Amino acid sequence: MTPTDQDIRDFYDKTAHPLSKRFYAILQECAALHAKKQLDYGRPGDPFANVRGSQDFGIKPWVGALVRANDKMRRLQKAAAGGDLANESADDSLRDLLVYAGIALVLWEEEHGQLPANG
Repeated sequence: MTPTDQDIRDFYDKTAHPLSKRFYAILQECAALHAKKQLDYGRPGDPFANVRGSQDFGIKPWVGALVRANDKMRRLQKAAAGGDLANESADDSLRDLLVYAGIALVLWEEEHGQLPANG
């Protein structure tokens, strides 16, 4: 059975561990980040136009999102090895990685005809 929005709110309000609450807050922050970046990268009618551009190179859009996510992983590998990141913090790269994973999932669902009826 799929939980309702109310079930999720009740879990969050009544039983969620503080670390889980932080996780949900990060998801909300990443949703806001995605909305903000859509203003620069998306197009009317296609919020993933920039990622979908990978098709111009024969790469499926969801794979294009994974390539971008891999760029973030490379940055994080450098940080994990003790290297300095000059242009973007590890926190920012982690948030971008989460967003790219979400974009990849949406584009995967689109390709496989699995998008929910309401979205």
